[in-house]
Amino acid sequence: MLRAATLAGLALAVLVLPASAGEDKDKDKPKVYKTPQECFDAYAAAEAKGDHKTRIRCKAPQTQKEEAAVIGAIFSSDRARLEGAKEEDAKEQLRRFRPVVDVMDRHGLTLKAAQGVKKHLDAKENDKAKKAVLAVVKDPESFLIDVNEALSKVVDAQEKPAARQKLTELKVEGDKATATVVRTTRGLGGKETQAKVRVSFVKTDGGWRIVPPLEEDLGD
Repeated sequence: MLRAATLAGLALAVLVLPASAGEDKDKDKPKVYKTPQECFDAYAAAEAKGDHKTRIRCKAPQTQKEEAAVIGAIFSSDRARLEGAKEEDAKEQLRRFRPVVDVMDRHGLTLKAAQGVKKHLDAKENDKAKKAVLAVVKDPESFLIDVNEALSKVVDAQEKPAARQKLTELKVEGDKATATVVRTTRGLGGKETQAKVRVSFVKTDGGWRIVPPLEEDLGD
């Protein structure tokens, strides 16, 4: 989910040595999910395992673009601030997040290219920043995968309570679908709590992709 992608408040690619170009190209194609349920199961399993490639590839293309734009704007703004800072702690933070910076550079989001890209409270300014990011980042899916892979290497993941996720109230209408995800979390002492979130799905390129929720607990 989006909050997982922005781990630590900041905003590695996997290098493949193919036996043959043709075989590798076919092998690395995203899986086609025949039903929303199949897509959700893959997404939930990938999220639990920290499998960033599968999790992100389960998302709808438009969702990938939106997340890449938001994360790119946040990371570019924070990077510019850190690069210009003289404080030693800022320099250390920049050194720590060098793998993320390397990913940005590799996807064209260099310090020079991202000049003027700033996160802003004003909606119009934010839209400008996101458009500027997408003008540079040509492959949002790969960018998100690479950023998450880099973050997982430099940020200490906080331990999360084990959670079970179940897709309910699934309604399919043509090439779109909606559902409710029930998350059951077991905390300290074995006490279980439940939360519900809305999700939607779209059918694209012959398969289903998920549009993860941006809002949390729906209540009872």
